[in-house]
Amino acid sequence: MNCLKRSFQLGAGRCGRMLGSTCLLAIGAVVGLSTPAVAGTHSVAREWNDELLEAIRNDLARPTVHARNLFHVSAAMWDAWAAYDDVADQYLHFEKQSTVAQQADREEAISYAAYRILVHRFTPSVGSAETLPALDAQMAALGYDTAITTTT
Repeated sequence: MNCLKRSFQLGAGRCGRMLGSTCLLAIGAVVGLSTPAVAGTHSVAREWNDELLEAIRNDLARPTVHARNLFHVSAAMWDAWAAYDDVADQYLHFEKQSTVAQQADREEAISYAAYRILVHRFTPSVGSAETLPALDAQMAALGYDTAITTTT
């Protein structure tokens, strides 16, 4: 979140120079992927970014690894969001979905994408005893079953 704060204080150009495309993708994931259902609440993308930042805090300081984690989670959340948009281009996964409940399905897709990457990346982490239960709790709080492993 410091990146987002700095981008507004110093201008997005400086933030981009300081942290590269990871910062810009993190900002995109936090700000624009999903609209909050209730005023004053955060988007599901923001909630998963908060989980990612907490997982990073619980891990060893490994800047290049965590830059990659930030990028991959942001890209996965973008692709999940863009799957339900006729115009948006996806980055890694190219599959479009049609739905009646677009917002709910987007939030579910974003949540499963973020959850799966975070569990995969942070299982061997030194802080996994704290991180993995927190990720499971986030999925439960959102009403999603962590046992589901299909993509349909």
